[in-house]
Amino acid sequence: MRTMETDFDLQWSGKFPIDEQDLLNSCTPLKLLISLLDPGLHERDVDATDSKMLAELREKGIMTANATLPELLFNRGGGFLIDQGVVNHIISGTVGVRSGVGIQSLERGAIVLTDGSRLEADAIILA
Repeated sequence: MRTMETDFDLQWSGKFPIDEQDLLNSCTPLKLLISLLDPGLHERDVDATDSKMLAELREKGIMTANATLPELLFNRGGGFLIDQGVVNHIISGTVGVRSGVGIQSLERGAIVLTDGSRLEADAIILA
């Protein structure tokens, strides 16, 4: 089965110096790059590999988009998460998420949100 990973395996295999890899990425015309990325392929990949994780993240308050990576990257300019380990913490509840509210004020060791709730916090990460 052809995937985005196999399409770019050669480029990111370590066979080329990083400056050549950067040049290849930077000089590829955007329309060509988009045409190389088959949106249907990515929808199938997301459905097959990430649907359970995305459902669990939605249950914890993360707003997810029903979009492919190329759409998020090229049309919206963002809106995707590259998991570096935090997803499991969000799903398990060790990291909390609040969506749809703003910051009203900050206090020592806490944050007050626009819905009136006050959250004790060691760290506040805006994403």
